[in-house]
Amino acid sequence: MAYFGLSWPLLGLGLLFSILPDVDTPKSLPGRLFPLSSQLNSRFGHRTATHSLLFLAASLVFGPAAFLGALSHILLDLLTPSGVQLAWPKNLNFVLLGGPVKTGGRTENMLFWVLAAAALVLGLSAVTQRSPIELIQEVVQWHS
Repeated sequence: MAYFGLSWPLLGLGLLFSILPDVDTPKSLPGRLFPLSSQLNSRFGHRTATHSLLFLAASLVFGPAAFLGALSHILLDLLTPSGVQLAWPKNLNFVLLGGPVKTGGRTENMLFWVLAAAALVLGLSAVTQRSPIELIQEVVQWHS
């Protein structure tokens, strides 16, 4: 089965790459799974090498799903006050819109739940082969 022209394995690859940039922080899910995360963090720090244009370019080796997953993560981290070092190894932090989203803050949590709900609707749409709008309308009618 495919959704937006992508198979489930490609969607999984995109999901993996959407969390992979945080492999540079030992407390993150990918950091806990990757044994060298602490060394990566000690050597480069967080939001440097794995949040850079070089990392994005490397993700292209795995295809557009991997690239889009990594890009989505990096774009969201660009909205935080600390931003990311896109031009790594240059020590320049880039921030979008003044970094309005505090990590662990209310806005980040709200953004997470909105994106999680959107992913759930898109996933259900793929499984049921019905449009996302149709599914949302059905839920709204069910609650009325």
